[in-house]
Amino acid sequence: KVYLKSTDGKGNVGIETKSITVVPPKVDGVNLASGKPAEASSFQPDSVGCPCPAANAVDGSFGTRWASDWSDQQWIQVDLGATSSFDHVQLAWEAAYAK
Repeated sequence: KVYLKSTDGKGNVGIETKSITVVPPKVDGVNLASGKPAEASSFQPDSVGCPCPAANAVDGSFGTRWASDWSDQQWIQVDLGATSSFDHVQLAWEAAYAK
């Protein structure tokens, strides 16, 4: 929610509260990883919003996520099934602490 308070030059006050939804930008191209087998060094099995296994990273949903253990040097890999050419990787980053 956004809370906005404004005052005009005569001292009149206006207050408004609005709910907004943040949506990811539209991405052109093909998601080569969608639905492919994924493995990770670890995942959070049972916490708020989890389990969060590696498969969540490639399920095409912004409502799920992969979450690693709370330690450094974690990794995830996706088996694309064949040699593939691509020119970029796009990550949808969850709004939590990360390095």
